[in-house]
Amino acid sequence: MTSLTIDVRVDGKLLRGGAPAVVDREMTAAMHASTQHIRGLIMPKTPVGVSATLRGGTQAKVTTSMGAPRSIEGRVFNPVAYGVPVELGRRPGKQPPSSALELWVRRKLGVAENRVKSVAFLVARKIGRKGTNAVLMFKQAFEAGRGTVNGFFDRAAGRIASELSK
Repeated sequence: MTSLTIDVRVDGKLLRGGAPAVVDREMTAAMHASTQHIRGLIMPKTPVGVSATLRGGTQAKVTTSMGAPRSIEGRVFNPVAYGVPVELGRRPGKQPPSSALELWVRRKLGVAENRVKSVAFLVARKIGRKGTNAVLMFKQAFEAGRGTVNGFFDRAAGRIASELSK
């Protein structure tokens, strides 16, 4: 009697436990590229008032959690206190403190020093009455960069598949 034997051997990083490291590496790189890309789109859309504080304050951060489940989080944010009112605008209502506008009045309006406080008060009062328009630099940048970000992750998935099949 003859016998027929079929041997099947499957090898590769996936079966040797290398998948998590490959996935983490590629997804983290894609997240870094994504957050930097979105940050780069936000910055030119961010108004420059007195100094470049708001524009220069935009940051990108990627954090990873190796617990169960694994996670990678990318954030693009601006911790400057007036960043949200610039992004979303300000409804009419309570006026901002005029002292917060004095430097802006000096530099942007070129008002003589003896008139700075009164002009800052008038600007603050107008903001309180009329509000301000939304700039939407974060929203516009995210919408404009969505395709590129998707591409970063699509290419990462391709590299993962290629490397795990070796």
